[in-house]
Amino acid sequence: MDEAPAFGISILLAYLVLAASYLLRHTSLSQWISGALGLLSFAGSFALIAFRQLPALIIVVFGIAVCIVWQIVWYDSRHFSRVVTFAISQIRLWTLVALGLVASVVTALLYAGYLLVIYNLRRIWDVSVPSCTKDRNLYTPRFIAAIILLSATTYWITHVISSFAHILGALFAKNHVLSNVKSESGHSTIRRTAIRATLRSTYSSVCFGAGLVSFSSFLKDLGMASGQNMSLTPDSNFSSTTGALLLTLLVYLAPFHAALDSKNSEWTFSMMALDSTTYWEANKSGVALMSAAGLDILKDSGLFQMISYFPVVIGVVSALSTFLLIILKPGPVEETKDVLIAEVLVAFAFFGGSQIARAAFAPFKGAMCTIFVMMARDPAAFQEHYGQVWTRLEELHPGVAEALLK
Repeated sequence: MDEAPAFGISILLAYLVLAASYLLRHTSLSQWISGALGLLSFAGSFALIAFRQLPALIIVVFGIAVCIVWQIVWYDSRHFSRVVTFAISQIRLWTLVALGLVASVVTALLYAGYLLVIYNLRRIWDVSVPSCTKDRNLYTPRFIAAIILLSATTYWITHVISSFAHILGALFAKNHVLSNVKSESGHSTIRRTAIRATLRSTYSSVCFGAGLVSFSSFLKDLGMASGQNMSLTPDSNFSSTTGALLLTLLVYLAPFHAALDSKNSEWTFSMMALDSTTYWEANKSGVALMSAAGLDILKDSGLFQMISYFPVVIGVVSALSTFLLIILKPGPVEETKDVLIAEVLVAFAFFGGSQIARAAFAPFKGAMCTIFVMMARDPAAFQEHYGQVWTRLEELHPGVAEALLK
């Protein structure tokens, strides 16, 4: 019950950001977001001060700093981001909006089902704990293992939903670009394919790739959570030793995270949509293509950064809203007589909110990545039929645009 407002806020904020992106065709997104964030942050800061919630206020301040830095990044590439946004808005816009809405709602319902199962498991725990000590010692780890397996499966399925939304957005972008190119010149190096046939041939690869992405994210989150062990038991005699060990392990995990990131390229699912190939082949060819073309640098553009990282910001807002809801209405939480329930709800609101927002953004990210990949694969046709995008690319990265035509 406490998560419903947070998940609703996540969907609302995701579509407010998408609406702001659409308005970019007529006005400056950076100014629009600056004013909105300024008013919201001003009001939110006073509310947090009134309730004496210093930790939440600190998080808001850091969030404002992150948004300011993002606006600086956006300003440097605002003209390029504007024309790319306009190109995306021409690709069956309402279909992309509906697809994102369906993906986000399905993700929210999946998390609601997860909470319902956890609630029922808790009731089973209350009434079915064995009286025998030996059986109780085996019952507890098995119960915890079942919860971990359920959580991992739910997290993986949410990534599968986002991945399929990404693939569908990429397919819509691919067919739209090809229809424009072929209607004007009749020539393209990329084949137009049926959406149903592509999904049928890449279904298992999408599920596998989503599993790899979710596994990578899970390991990163687990590493960060392990680092918090120092603050969990400050009075323990082994606190300093455990903290030093965990920090050392996190240092050694950094190359491991880099290796995982190399297998989770942003271009992989778009390459799967273009070539109807497997995840591994698409990842290898996508990295090689974008690196050789020099278009990997587009991941630093403001639009790419917004679509990639705004779900995290929305997840933070979702967690803060849950935190404030628990503070204002602590009755339901206190009735459970569980000390950790508040922390668990806030953490769950972050993961659920960010995943819901990521699902809403996925079709638009798929369309954006596909435009960039098709630009790298057939630059001459793209220069001819999408002149505004090409002109802004020349202004943003003249060396890259020149090298593409050689």
